[in-house]
Amino acid sequence: EKVYTVHVTNSVQPLKVTLSWFDPPNEVFAARFLLHDLDLLIESPSGQVFYGNALVGSNDTPGLGTQRDEINNNEQVTIAAPVVGTWTVRVQSKRLTQALTQNFALVIIAQGSIVPAADVAPLSPALLLECHFSTGTPSTTPLVSLEITKLSKLVNTGWSASDSYSIVSKDPDSEFADSGRFTNVHPFEVDKACVPAGCYTARLNVNSTSSKLGSQMSIPECGVYLSPMTPQQDFCIDPPVARLDGTTA
Repeated sequence: EKVYTVHVTNSVQPLKVTLSWFDPPNEVFAARFLLHDLDLLIESPSGQVFYGNALVGSNDTPGLGTQRDEINNNEQVTIAAPVVGTWTVRVQSKRLTQALTQNFALVIIAQGSIVPAADVAPLSPALLLECHFSTGTPSTTPLVSLEITKLSKLVNTGWSASDSYSIVSKDPDSEFADSGRFTNVHPFEVDKACVPAGCYTARLNVNSTSSKLGSQMSIPECGVYLSPMTPQQDFCIDPPVARLDGTTA
């Protein structure tokens, strides 16, 4: 990610941040909108988080902690009356399928001063959102939301339904485990999982007889990428710092 600091000195001038980038030609995943997915996040002096193109409330203010935009390669956040203080602008790389880097344009309008990003910093899993199980019942242990990307390099045939993935806790006292299958013959799908903070082993299970050997799996927020050549990787997740309602944890 790249982090910019905005020192707002007057609330009369709106704070407007616009992110734009050129997505590579989509010649592989016809059903996917973005091959390179960047995210725009704005953090207020009090720790509230706003996302690019978030839903707008009845008072014309951006929604707090709403879902990231996965469709558009232009994202914007407008704060009509920003509080005076230090705001943080983050540009995060969520998914890069065609290259290791992605150029982008960022425009920040505000009354005050801007400190540009010095360098690219690793994306911390601590920035993941808190989530709950499908029942909506809060858990006593905070859970974070992960996106599990399933893709295939073989466009015409997709993957084999016999392929699967698993996420297993490395804590011997934890019983948490999550898994999924490559159920349909598609070149791209996304699963979601609610995972407690901790360290895990992600595995891609490729059937040696019926698999097309093109199946791949990634967890972009945690830097996990698995393929038949590298089917296993360990990763760790810190406790969440933002809930879906926008409050800090």
